[in-house]
Amino acid sequence: MATREEWKRIEEWSRKLLLMSDKQRLEFMKKVFELCENPLERCVLALFYIYGLRPREALSLRKKNFNLRENELAVVLPTAKGGRERILVLPLKTPFLDYILEYLNYIEDEDQRLFEQWFSPTALNNILLNLERKFRAIYDKDICLSPYVFRKFRISWLLAKGASPQEVLIWKGGRSIKVVEEHYFYTKPLRKVIL
Repeated sequence: MATREEWKRIEEWSRKLLLMSDKQRLEFMKKVFELCENPLERCVLALFYIYGLRPREALSLRKKNFNLRENELAVVLPTAKGGRERILVLPLKTPFLDYILEYLNYIEDEDQRLFEQWFSPTALNNILLNLERKFRAIYDKDICLSPYVFRKFRISWLLAKGASPQEVLIWKGGRSIKVVEEHYFYTKPLRKVIL
């Protein structure tokens, strides 16, 4: 479990991502993806950034969870809390989605997990921590790439773009609309004050 200081940092970085323009955020994330050394690292980063997954949700994914259609990718995502599944469909032009597809090409068996049995939430987090260290070394700037930064950002971004709390509840795989309203609605007032 994250400490109070870590949650504060997660909150800070999810807001930073949210307050960037789409173009700035895309350029920022391109810099981060350039630090990845292999398809595994790119896939891990893309899964967290695009879907806002919890680490345990990412670990439970199998190749069969992904259904490539003509112009879109449908994904059956497990929910770490409650064991329910949700289906999210994104266009193939979604930035960085190609990194997930690239990694899926390396997996032959449809029932195989994306990440080997020895992977743990800590192992996934270590990939992101390594990218943070590289970013600091190259750009001499602080960064936080916690899966929960991307989770809070993605949910807040959806609300800021006009998604209803019910739609966001499906995206995040939650049960209580109250959680969405209490923890993610800070974005709209914040944007009005700053902009």
